[in-house]
Amino acid sequence: MRKAALQAPLALVAAALLSLPSPALADVPTSARPMWQTNGIVRAILYHGGAVYIGGEFTSVRPPNNAPGVGEVRRNHIAAFNASTGALLPFRHDVNGTVQSLAISGGGTRIYAGGDFTRVDGPVRSHLAAFDSSTGALTNGHIDSHWFPNTNGVPLGPRALATDGTRLGVGGDFTAVNQRPQQGFTQFG
Repeated sequence: MRKAALQAPLALVAAALLSLPSPALADVPTSARPMWQTNGIVRAILYHGGAVYIGGEFTSVRPPNNAPGVGEVRRNHIAAFNASTGALLPFRHDVNGTVQSLAISGGGTRIYAGGDFTRVDGPVRSHLAAFDSSTGALTNGHIDSHWFPNTNGVPLGPRALATDGTRLGVGGDFTAVNQRPQQGFTQFG
C-alpha cells in the first residue's frame, strides 16, 4: 500500500522536472550533419576558440560523405576543424602514437596532448606535448621554454589532462616523471 502511495507523487515530480527548460540542452543540436571522418578511433575531443581538436588512433581524415580511401588527408593522431563550418584546419602535426587526452591551458595559450607517443614532428616529446593555441605550432614549454616533461609510459602514457589556470595535472599509467618515481599522477606549474 505504501509503495503505491509514493508512486503517484514521484511521477508528478518527475513529470515536472522533465517539463522544465534546460539551458544546457537547448544548445545541443538535435540533428546530425555530415562531418569529416577518421580512419581510426577518436580518443579525445577539445573545443577552443572556434575549433574542435581531436586526438586518437587515426592517421588520416576524409571529407564528409566520401568513401574510405577517397579524398583522405594525412593527420597523424591529431587534427582540428572549424567548429562552425566543419572545415579541416591547417593544424597538422606528425605524432608517432595515439593521442589519449587533450586540454587547454588556463589562459588559453596552450593546447596539451598526452598519450602513447614519443615524438611530435621529429623532436622527442615523451608522452606529453604542447602547442601554441593561436598559431598551432609545437611549443617547447608549459611555463617556459625549458618544459620537456618525460613520463615513462609503462605500459601506456598519460590518459587524462586537466588545467586550473596555472597548473597542468597529468594522470595515467606511468611510474616515473623526468626519471623520478611518480605513480599515476603529477602536476606541472
